[in-house]
Amino acid sequence: MTVARPGRTHALVVGVERYAAGPAWDLPGPAADARRFTGWLRRRGVPADQVSLLLAPLPGAGGPATDVPEGPAGREAVQEVLTRLLPAREGDLLWVFWGGHGVTDPQGHRRLFYADATADDRRNLDLDAWLTAFTTDLLPGFPRQVWLVDSCQTFVEDLGFARALPSELPPGGERLPGREQSVL
Repeated sequence: MTVARPGRTHALVVGVERYAAGPAWDLPGPAADARRFTGWLRRRGVPADQVSLLLAPLPGAGGPATDVPEGPAGREAVQEVLTRLLPAREGDLLWVFWGGHGVTDPQGHRRLFYADATADDRRNLDLDAWLTAFTTDLLPGFPRQVWLVDSCQTFVEDLGFARALPSELPPGGERLPGREQSVL
C-alpha cells in the first residue's frame, strides 16, 4: 500500500449543530469536532486549500481556530463539494468527516441531515448512495477514501415523521476497480 502524502490528501469536513428546523434540533459538539479534525489534518501537513470545512455552529461553539475558511453546511454547499469540487481533483487519499443528526430509512440507508433541513423539508444526504457513487468514475481521482461519521442511526419510523424523507441520489457511474473505502 502506498503511503498517502499530505500534499495529495484532500478532505470534506462537516459539522452541523444548528438546523433550520429550529432549536429542538440543536446538537452541541459537531462543529467543535469538525474544527479539531481539521486541525489534525493541518498538523499532518494537509494544505488548507485541500480541506473543505462546512459548519453550522451554535453560538459559542468550541474547537480550536483553524486557518481553513469555514463555509455553510447546507445542501447546496455540500453538493458543490461532492459533485463539482472533489471530482475535479485527484490525490492519494480523501477524508470525509461528518458530525450531525442522522437517521436510518426503511431501506436501511443511513441519512445525514443538512443544516438547512426543516421539519417540513428534511433535506438529507443518503450516505450509502454516496459511498457507492464514490467507488465509480464519478470520483476517479481518489482510489483511497476514509469516511468518519458521528451521527445517530435512529430508525426514521421511530421518530414519527408525518412525511417520508426526500430522496436525492447522486449521479451514477461505472464502478472502478481497486477502490479502497473505509467507513467508521
